[in-house]
Amino acid sequence: MYPYQHCTILAVVCTISTELFGFTFWVTSVKLINQHNDISNDVIYFLDKADAINLQTGNKLSW
Repeated sequence: MYPYQHCTILAVVCTISTELFGFTFWVTSVKLINQHNDISNDVIYFLDKADAINLQTGNKLSW
């Protein structure tokens, strides 16, 4: 993938919670497509449960 890219979520595969060092993290597995039409499977980590659960197909991400 390319730096500072913009991606669209094609599919949200699953969302789970995990605890590490006393903190609860929400982990969402997604399938993304970027502006170069490259498709990849990625994992996104959240601290807020609502953000993880509200992730939907068609949402845009950038980093």
